[in-house]
Amino acid sequence: MEIVEAHGHLTVPGLGDVDVDLDLYDWPPAEHVGPVAWSAVIADGPELTVGAEGELHVDGENTEIGHPFTVIMNAGRVTQIRGRENT
Repeated sequence: MEIVEAHGHLTVPGLGDVDVDLDLYDWPPAEHVGPVAWSAVIADGPELTVGAEGELHVDGENTEIGHPFTVIMNAGRVTQIRGRENT
């Protein structure tokens, strides 16, 4: 499993846009075709509620297109999100 360090922002209803540094797990390469699930760990990020949904926008990508995610774990300082790409 490759871990990619990244910077971007989350768009979450009621919270707006929040800058984050995160570690991406199982992030699909640009040439990937087909569905793929990924997850990310955010340290020292915003307080997010488990079950909340939003979009991840990664710097260096077309930020008009977000990656949908759901918050699956919040342990105070560390939050984990999970997404699914249908490309």
